[in-house]
Amino acid sequence: MTVLLIFILPLVFVLYAVFSRDASGTFTAYLIGLFAGLASLMIVSLFHISGLTNSPHFFVQVFRFFLDYFLLHSIFGLAIFFLISFAISGEVLDTAFSALFGIFTTVFGSIAYNQINTPDITELVLCLLLIIGAILIFDFIFNILISNLTLSSDFIVFLMASVLFFISLFVGSIGLASYYLTSSIFTGLIISGVTCILGIILNVIQSRLS
Repeated sequence: MTVLLIFILPLVFVLYAVFSRDASGTFTAYLIGLFAGLASLMIVSLFHISGLTNSPHFFVQVFRFFLDYFLLHSIFGLAIFFLISFAISGEVLDTAFSALFGIFTTVFGSIAYNQINTPDITELVLCLLLIIGAILIFDFIFNILISNLTLSSDFIVFLMASVLFFISLFVGSIGLASYYLTSSIFTGLIISGVTCILGIILNVIQSRLS
């Protein structure tokens, strides 16, 4: 079952790319994102954040999940993606959504592999729902702002969308930490489930508006 979960992120991305106006650029960004995610895994491993696993403190676990699963991989992964993509085409922001899917496909695959012998897949499911929802929310916010705001730089819009992306992941990390420490699925399921459903609804709205 754990192995099957690894294929869900690529499947969601393919479903998105099928309806994308620029499928070639979208898939290219995804492939670069896969490589960037692999590079970020190697970089983040140097920080030894996983050593906080045994801490009984709630906020330590919240920041462990947020840093080790989401924030650092997003920062390093996107930085590598921007460098590679800019060198190839010079356009990076419009395909950041696809890159995030590629980055987190690799990251989630690593998380799942590390827990492959764990019979309880609840944490993986919560993490997967959160990732999908947060990326879809990022995509919606970025495209809505880029279409309706007149700003001097698209990068400002990207930063604004990124803030909401990280807020979603931080709130989700609270749910993951709650489940990790208490084995109660309620908080994590509510947060991850609502994030995922909200992301899907917003993406449907976006497709109707475009």
